Amino acid sequence: MGDWSFGTAPTMRLALLVLCSLLVTSGACLLNTEGLGSLDTGATGGGGTGGTVTSTGGGASGGVGGDPGDCNDGSLQPGEACDGSNLAAQTCALLGYSGGTLACDPVLCEFDTTGCEECGNTIIGDGEQCDGNNFGGLTCQGLGYAGGKMACDSQTCQVTGCSGHYQQDFETAPWPAELIGGGNAHWSRSPTTPHEGVYGAQSGAIGDDQTSDMSLTLTFDVAGSIAFWHRESTETCCDKLRFRIDDVEQGSWSAPTWVQETYPVAVGSHTFTWRYQKDGGYATTEDAVWIDDIQANNGYR
Repeated sequence: MGDWSFGTAPTMRLALLVLCSLLVTSGACLLNTEGLGSLDTGATGGGGTGGTVTSTGGGASGGVGGDPGDCNDGSLQPGEACDGSNLAAQTCALLGYSGGTLACDPVLCEFDTTGCEECGNTIIGDGEQCDGNNFGGLTCQGLGYAGGKMACDSQTCQVTGCSGHYQQDFETAPWPAELIGGGNAHWSRSPTTPHEGVYGAQSGAIGDDQTSDMSLTLTFDVAGSIAFWHRESTETCCDKLRFRIDDVEQGSWSAPTWVQETYPVAVGSHTFTWRYQKDGGYATTEDAVWIDDIQANNGYR
């Protein structure tokens, strides 16, 4: 079969190395020959020492195997506050800021709050209407309110203190506290033929030479107007509904159907009074007057 002698030990080592390299792809190569050391292609990786020769074949390399659980893969892992666009349903507001845009650090998977706005720094940021005394030129009227004393909430940086345009349709019980009664009998909510809805306001029951008053005081930061609907069932010559602004009569009526009146109002605080006034003669019809749907443009209480 021929001569298989490898000759000297160095020659044999070289021959074995060549043979082992050919066998790497099919499995581990482990040859132990006295005086030649050990040839090993085991799966542990790393360089051989002494008479050991290793190969990377048949096993994982010397690095760490498996899923490294990288940050910024969009999947929350233990120890991560967020991951990519996954903010775990958190927002700047939920983290105690007044607003802004929350982000996630792509390296640390921790919340990046540099885009969040902190209320109280006098700088109006995203989501803030104001900050401290800085209103950025906003006014109550500019926000659609009638007026008021504008303030800035120190926690939310939102405008407070503005009041809406006064409206009253008498649909909600009890009697509105801002409508003050006077004269000999107070007005009350009444379901008798309202202008709209179910209720209006009806004058109190009075006798000859008596009055039934209803007064309302509103503030106008800018000039505005007041409008209302009225109906009367009275002695047409003498018993009438009279309307006053700051004790100055603006008009008087005895109309059997609903009619709307509108009056301009200057800047300032003003008192509006609706008065049913009877003379000393006899009473006819229902002997009452009604008011409904009061609307004050730019007026508030």
